[in-house]
Amino acid sequence: MTVHDRHPVLARMTAVAGPALIALCVAILTSGCGLWFQKTIRVEAGVVDEVQGIGRVVAQTQDDPRFENTIQVDDILILDVGAQSSEEGMRVAQSRLEQRGWVPSGEGPTFKAMTSTRWKHTSLSLRSFMSDDSYGIEVRDLVDKEVSGDQADRSKYLIVVIAPVPQ
Repeated sequence: MTVHDRHPVLARMTAVAGPALIALCVAILTSGCGLWFQKTIRVEAGVVDEVQGIGRVVAQTQDDPRFENTIQVDDILILDVGAQSSEEGMRVAQSRLEQRGWVPSGEGPTFKAMTSTRWKHTSLSLRSFMSDDSYGIEVRDLVDKEVSGDQADRSKYLIVVIAPVPQ
């Protein structure tokens, strides 16, 4: 004689709860399975070293946006290339990057995009620190922690975002 034979209420609860419990376990397990198929892409360490070489690194951080099943790690540098203005800084940075094998791949009113002939599947964008708000308060707070000085000094900084190009 089983417990279910002696307790008909328990038998009915098991009949209802058993399949529900199994369904719950399957749902929990399959929801985590999506993480198994995610991949992370990032640029090679040498790329960041090369770009850092065009100026003085004021601050550095990373961002990791997710696109479908891919985590893309972007390296974000705040650079001072020794220019007197952000416009001059953009020209200086572009020239120094071109000397290292980077080629222009796009341009807008507030940014320049470049790709590398040496580092495959790698791109970067240059922006003026003061005109950029795409990374918001986190990057500004990071710079505030790293740099003392007035806002005029900060106007010459550049934001360089180095990103892997999904294949």
